Amino acid sequence: MAQYHWACAIVVSRARTYRAVSALNAPRSACENSLIMSTFSFVIFTDSHLTVDPKAAEPWWNAELLGRSSDILTVAVEDAVALEPEFVVHLGDVTDKADRDSFQVAGEILSKLNCTLHFTPGNHDTWTQGSRHVASELLQVSGPPMYRSVPYKGWRLLLIDSAYWMYQDGTIHPHIDWDRYKDIVVPPSQVEWIERELQRDPDTPTLCFIHVPLALREQYPPIILPPGCPSDTDPFELLVKMLDLDRTLADKLSAHTCVKAVFSGHGHWHDCIVQDSTLFCQTAALVEYPCEFRKVTVWPDRLDVETVSLSRGDFPSLSLGSEARNTWTAGRPQDRTYSHPV
Repeated sequence: MAQYHWACAIVVSRARTYRAVSALNAPRSACENSLIMSTFSFVIFTDSHLTVDPKAAEPWWNAELLGRSSDILTVAVEDAVALEPEFVVHLGDVTDKADRDSFQVAGEILSKLNCTLHFTPGNHDTWTQGSRHVASELLQVSGPPMYRSVPYKGWRLLLIDSAYWMYQDGTIHPHIDWDRYKDIVVPPSQVEWIERELQRDPDTPTLCFIHVPLALREQYPPIILPPGCPSDTDPFELLVKMLDLDRTLADKLSAHTCVKAVFSGHGHWHDCIVQDSTLFCQTAALVEYPCEFRKVTVWPDRLDVETVSLSRGDFPSLSLGSEARNTWTAGRPQDRTYSHPV
């Protein structure tokens, strides 16, 4: 397919209204019980796309440094350990092709963390049959199933598995058939479980973790589309399709006042968006510019999101290259550091 580089500003009118967050939220019973809520911090990794092929490379917004993916994840783990988080969540695409060798290397690197690791699969992690079992074994994480609710210091961590595959006949499967694939989805049965869990306990403040992002900004800066995209592609609709954006799940989550934030990856850029007083925080890829991760500090009255650059290595400049294609993936100032009232 011919390659096209097309720069275009995305300006979209959206029907959904994003309400500004007031300095003081309406009283909630969870807030009344804030004395039992401890302060803690955690780290978010996403889209490490680990592969054991040292020559692997792929262009996306910028160059994916697949051949250096193990080096990048190693530095990220070292830097995370120095931050002393209470747990780490990898939001998926820990591997690039869901092969056992890549899960093995990823598991060896992540085992150097001195805290609990949580994992939500990404679409690249479920290419092969039985890959969830392989991930559970080699990453030493719970599952399958990979979706679950975890109580933690007065909060609830809700881990969502969005890496199921809808085929063209409408059936949903745990791994991909490239000839029949149509979309990636959160299965209806899991959406029903999420609703039951939030209705069962509507008061405990909740942090959700999912690979695919559930919200987009109304406007983005000029974007150079990845190679191979037809020149008549509408950039916003491309993002919606790329991200397999599920607006209905975003609405379902933000409708519950206990859901304070939803953390995601998949898009390979930083975003912080507020919908109905819920923070939707997307983290950029480790394997691609800006090659960063997040630290989140949870206080009784707010969440503080920080962006952490790798302490060593020239990975960002290697990914960006001399063309400096898509620097917007590093996010706006408010996407990189954000304080969200809860």
